[in-house]
Amino acid sequence: MPKASAEQTQICECLSNALIYLHRPEAQPLPSRGLMVAFFEQWLNGLVYELFFPGELHARNLRLCDYTAGLPFPTDPASTTYVEDLQAVFQTAHDLKRPLRGMLADLQTIEEVMIIEGEKITP
Repeated sequence: MPKASAEQTQICECLSNALIYLHRPEAQPLPSRGLMVAFFEQWLNGLVYELFFPGELHARNLRLCDYTAGLPFPTDPASTTYVEDLQAVFQTAHDLKRPLRGMLADLQTIEEVMIIEGEKITP
């Protein structure tokens, strides 16, 4: 496992906690729950790829951790505003005008990511 900084660890923990929360029964009625789960999973995978392949990602200016660090990600699932805060971060990060969506799409063109995800690599 690559060594993660405290910031990288915290970011991955926040996304992991969000995914755990979104799989709880009380989160089932959220209207955008399925989209949030899929997006947060892709986002967390991207952060892990950045830990394993920083050179490849940074060469393409894919800096998921740096972008994520600038978002007000909720850290306490027990908070009374956790759901609203989580939805706000999702709306911000998922916005097509924000760089994260493009970075996550560009990840799919990196050979190492394609191999891990079982995509065909064209010569």
